[in-house]
Amino acid sequence: MNADRAEASGTYLACYYLRSSIVGYLIGFVFHYF
Repeated sequence: MNADRAEASGTYLACYYLRSSIVGYLIGFVFHYF
């Protein structure tokens, strides 16, 4: 169960990091053109 929780946590962090990096990229894109 601990291994499953660790794997779920890692997946969550990976998705959160990916989403935050995409958001940061979009913000930079918007500021670049506006």
